Amino acid sequence: MIAFLRGTLLEKGPASVVLEAALDPQGRALAAAGTDGRVGIFQLPDGKEIHRLGKGLSEARLFFDPSGERLGCIQDKKIVLFDLRRR
Repeated sequence: MIAFLRGTLLEKGPASVVLEAALDPQGRALAAAGTDGRVGIFQLPDGKEIHRLGKGLSEARLFFDPSGERLGCIQDKKIVLFDLRRR
């Protein structure tokens, strides 16, 4: 997994440094928050970026709901939910 992150996500991802990551429950996608404050959602296993979310999320904690259709970001005592089906 580390080789995958270094070889794919860190080069194509939200920034040069990934601060937080979450794997969806089905193992088909990985969310990564980078130092640029954005969150990228990457399809597994090929690493293709399928979503790019928000700004100002560099300090966020990430989690997928059990269905994998929503991504939650917790930051500054707030929870923001992104509906990935609408993107």
